[in-house]
Amino acid sequence: MRLARDGRHRPRIVLLTVFRKTRDAEHAQVRRAKQAQKICEAEHDTDQIISIIETPEGP
Repeated sequence: MRLARDGRHRPRIVLLTVFRKTRDAEHAQVRRAKQAQKICEAEHDTDQIISIIETPEGP
């Protein structure tokens, strides 16, 4: 919370919002994705992973 004064008007309170929960959730999502990538790389060889990426699944 901040008290704002500009000299011409009465003081007013300005609420500052921080999206901490969203940011934390995004960091957790990145960690999960990196962990999933490590597991996938350990289970498959590199050529197989590249083949999967280059050949998208169709409907």
